[in-house]
Amino acid sequence: MAEQNADQRRWIVVSNQRAGSGQGQPALDQLLAKSNPKAELRVVRSPRALTRTMNKAANDALERGAILVAHGGDGTVNLAARLALELQIPLGVLPGGTYNYFARELGMPVALEGAVQALASSGIETVHLASVNGHPFVLNLSLGLHSRLLRERERDMRELGRSRWVVAWSTLKGLLRPQPRLRLQLHGPHDSQKLEAAALTVIRSPLQRQELGLDTDHQSLTLMSSAAQSRWELLRAALHLRLGKAHAEPTLAVHQANGFELHALRGRRNRRLQVAVDGEQRRLRLPLKIALDEHPLAVARPAETTPIP
Repeated sequence: MAEQNADQRRWIVVSNQRAGSGQGQPALDQLLAKSNPKAELRVVRSPRALTRTMNKAANDALERGAILVAHGGDGTVNLAARLALELQIPLGVLPGGTYNYFARELGMPVALEGAVQALASSGIETVHLASVNGHPFVLNLSLGLHSRLLRERERDMRELGRSRWVVAWSTLKGLLRPQPRLRLQLHGPHDSQKLEAAALTVIRSPLQRQELGLDTDHQSLTLMSSAAQSRWELLRAALHLRLGKAHAEPTLAVHQANGFELHALRGRRNRRLQVAVDGEQRRLRLPLKIALDEHPLAVARPAETTPIP
């Protein structure tokens, strides 16, 4: 149930100017002033400054009864969501990244002007995030090939600019290289099995699952693993995912549950893995315990949002 409208509360907006393409951000202060005179904009331009500024903004929002608003990409939104969940303060999201899955999940228009207006007419509702070994995530986590592709993509985008064309080129380049394989034990709610895969992804975002042609149940997570071996199989799997036809790819295995555990095989119990959590790289120790978070996150959602089926 919605509470006080977002336009009746102070906004503390943290804008990451390194996210997305960087276009449209100079007008953000004007859009905020027009929609909510109580809005306070804090602009950052480096990862170190982002962490420091977001922490200060979250604590100020707690003290002042304000909404913490994140303007940026996946990493910016993840940081803001973690702090909002920890401090139990409401979170608003303005699109500023490449795909803006979470902003779109909340019903925010992709255009910044429309999103600011939508934020002003929002009520406060709740959603459930997911977590891996205590680290919350908004969209997804990935291991293996996908995690390596994300690392290469960030490097290419720093050199060539942040756009979907750079993402596509960087992905194709990475898929053409030989890929090591993950060997793990998957424990689900009802069974256990060995996984040997080039890539493994756990998706929370119902919108991302919808675009891949997967189940969008809000009360569960989707674990997707690829047994593709040859370059052709990897390219075919990537194309099927891009076209939203995950069900048509024979090398993909899909598991649906409200939690999973990934364990090392015998003899490698203290192994650490490189895991991309909402695109941010972390080295986490096995087993990986992945589940929907029990504690809801308060979010600003436009009143006329159509729920994702």
